[in-house]
Amino acid sequence: MNQEMIVENQKKLYIDNELFYNEMCKYLEACTSAEADGKEIPSPNDYIGSCFIKIAEKFVNHRYFSGYTYRDELIGDAIVNCMVAIRNFDPSKSKNPFAYFSQITYFAFRRRCIKELAEQEKKYQLLDGYDVDSLICDNNDNDELVTFITESARKQLDLNPKNTYNPKKEKKQKVKPKGPSLFD
Repeated sequence: MNQEMIVENQKKLYIDNELFYNEMCKYLEACTSAEADGKEIPSPNDYIGSCFIKIAEKFVNHRYFSGYTYRDELIGDAIVNCMVAIRNFDPSKSKNPFAYFSQITYFAFRRRCIKELAEQEKKYQLLDGYDVDSLICDNNDNDELVTFITESARKQLDLNPKNTYNPKKEKKQKVKPKGPSLFD
């Protein structure tokens, strides 16, 4: 009965952390020996690459990132960042490469979302600066179409606040309560 539960739990996991750890150790040993011999650093094997892809594809379905239209860019950035940081994994500090590369994936997704929000803000500012009426048509044959499109654009601009996400947001200063204090 216990063996059946273990087999069933292993089917639920999409990455075997022990195998991933062993493969990472083998790869890092191959890298250090290649550096010592003055040879070219080997590329990671297919299992490590498939783990990066599985982590990124599973993570993109997380509730924080599932609604974005640029899912392929998220996955691509995560895989690139994992490949860049692959030599930074230290097996002596951690035996959990899954957690290490999941964190790298998460922060790669956040960086991509910040970039995309900045691009979206530029698009909205550009649209706000144009006279939409003159762009659509110069004559007044389609007044209903022009008013519909301009109203839709204005609503979209009104729904989008100026700074949707600002990582350097100023901290609010705490306001001291007026009146006597117990600790004065």
